[in-house]
Amino acid sequence: MRIFIAIPISPNLQSVIRVWQKEHSQLMVRWVKGKNLHITLIPPREETDIKSLKDRLSQLRDRLKPFEIEFREITFGPHQNKRKLIWAQGPATKQIIELRDTIEKAIDIKNPYRPWKPHITLARFNPKHFSSFPLKNLKEDILWPEKITSFVIIQTHQTSEGSDYEILATFEF
Repeated sequence: MRIFIAIPISPNLQSVIRVWQKEHSQLMVRWVKGKNLHITLIPPREETDIKSLKDRLSQLRDRLKPFEIEFREITFGPHQNKRKLIWAQGPATKQIIELRDTIEKAIDIKNPYRPWKPHITLARFNPKHFSSFPLKNLKEDILWPEKITSFVIIQTHQTSEGSDYEILATFEF
């Protein structure tokens, strides 16, 4: 089964994001729905032993403490020369890096994406359609704080409208 590990987005921040999406509804993109908004810690991968994964991750709860992060700008991603997303990004703070590194160590994997940029994907689009976008540059300053108190295992389901996500386990700390 295809899974990834992420930080869920609070209902409060989901509401803020929905307002931003509505203000930019003229863009021809596939908006990410509230329940699918997240910060990816461990990228998608195949996993056959979910029970073992849950057991290893549940052992981390006592070692983790809540913390806050901020999203400071909305840009095209993942790179200026490979635009296919609209995302909110913020600095990779010591706390979020430690959370990601602790999870990687617990499940014995190493994230291949370095340097890592904490972000929330707000929308996806086909890069071939970028030439028809009303915006060619996007760098909007924001200040969206988020308190981090948990992480989740998410299963990816492909639909005709794109990916849909199902939370398989939540780990609060």
